Amino acid sequence: MLTQESESSDESSDDEDEEEYTLKMALLNPRSAKKFVRGKDDRLSTLIWRNELDVLLLTETWLSEESQDAFESILPPNYRFLSNPRPDGQGGGVAIVYSNALRCEQVEFDLNLQCEYVAASFSYSRSLEPILIISIYHPPSASDTEFLKELKSILQEALARYRFVVIGGDFNIWFDQKDLNSTRRLRKLLEKNKIAQFVSQSTHKDGHILDLVIANDKVKIRRLSVRSNSFSDHKTVFFTARYTPQYIRK
Repeated sequence: MLTQESESSDESSDDEDEEEYTLKMALLNPRSAKKFVRGKDDRLSTLIWRNELDVLLLTETWLSEESQDAFESILPPNYRFLSNPRPDGQGGGVAIVYSNALRCEQVEFDLNLQCEYVAASFSYSRSLEPILIISIYHPPSASDTEFLKELKSILQEALARYRFVVIGGDFNIWFDQKDLNSTRRLRKLLEKNKIAQFVSQSTHKDGHILDLVIANDKVKIRRLSVRSNSFSDHKTVFFTARYTPQYIRK
């Protein structure tokens, strides 16, 4: 659950004290969120409320435009979601589930992108600087080269517009295999943009780090753990994102 902590200072200032905010987050590729709807399965809802999540990033939702109302109905009370389903409703799709204690505004990039993503800015109040959170999915059948070009464009625009950026998703690039060409290029891209990747253990039952959590240096990623679940071949990545927003002067 979102928490805040004041930063005290011995120096007098006309500015209001800055406070550090902590979002409890998770990343999951459920290999279809439809199964929770069809079977009235409460495992996803239980995962959210039991872990008191503020934000849950989902990939491979397999949702269609028609199934989104049904999906929202199986979420815990006081949670909402943003979704970007595939136009044909076949596989893929991404979503962000969030507590309605947060102010949320969907963000669109002025880019011609083929990769699957949904982005939103979150803040605790209108007077606080927001944090940008993105859920992204790179299908294994798609070109790594094209995906990395698009990721570069997303990072450039995101970092130009926001001080705090967190991206989570199924990249389908084996981040643990440093000698692979795609992995080397991804690592170089992140390093060039001063972005860190925080997952260090396998996120899939067959091995390898596919599901990544990345953030810029203004965000502190803490308490990251990777846990198996009972409904997907991908594991759930839990973590907190800590940041210190400034008050927005009007």
